[in-house]
Amino acid sequence: MKGQKRLFRDGAETSVEVERSLLVPEDVDPEKIQARYLDGVLTLEIAKREEAKPKTIEVRVG
Repeated sequence: MKGQKRLFRDGAETSVEVERSLLVPEDVDPEKIQARYLDGVLTLEIAKREEAKPKTIEVRVG
């Protein structure tokens, strides 16, 4: 993620570049990563690949 921030101080403008990186596990589907930036808050939605999701197994007792 890269961005640029403009700062104003004493009538002068300064530009600052910002960069962040994030390591995700291998079971994440990179095609399904979504990001939103709203009111200064960055929200990431990261989905696992279907084959990495836990499976439910029904066990009958009796």
